[in-house]
Amino acid sequence: MYAVILGRMPFSTAMKDEYHRQKLLQAIQRGLSSHHDLEMQACSTDCRNLLRQLIEPKPELRLPLHEIQRHPWVTRNGRTVFYTYRPPPKNMHMRQQTIAELSIMMGLKRKEVAETVKESKADELSAMFNMILDRKRRDQGALDFDHTRRPFGNKGRSRSGSRERAVPAVRPSRLRGLTKSSKALSRSRAGSGERGKDL
Repeated sequence: MYAVILGRMPFSTAMKDEYHRQKLLQAIQRGLSSHHDLEMQACSTDCRNLLRQLIEPKPELRLPLHEIQRHPWVTRNGRTVFYTYRPPPKNMHMRQQTIAELSIMMGLKRKEVAETVKESKADELSAMFNMILDRKRRDQGALDFDHTRRPFGNKGRSRSGSRERAVPAVRPSRLRGLTKSSKALSRSRAGSGERGKDL
């Protein structure tokens, strides 16, 4: 944060030898000095206060995260309340709908898709599930909010306060980019041994 605001690191050295590394460590352990006060003189009082509390060398005196979020410089003296991130509530109907669509598209059993998704595997099937689910959430407006300024709306309602509208199934035309991966994965699971032909 110091570097972003002032354009330079609070502590640095161009030398890589052991002596200068030790001097750098000592400077960090001392914290900000009068030299830093001169660099920060163009900053507001709240900004200087926050920087000092962030770069405090003693951990027990350093400002914790929840206090940073409520600091006057972050909230503009309380005019802009900062809300921590909360993920949108899970929509089980949407998840089941996505699993059903993906199982049809891939020619797999729903149970197989559901188990893979539940395990959060880093594979093509899980990636496709997340892509489709995120698209549904965007279409619904569930991702269209700024979590730093207001909490997420009540369950079952959109940002405007209206009831959540039904989410249509993802049209095949919207998944053209996944076609090759889908076919390749389907053949691989079927044991056809032809995975590399179309990739």
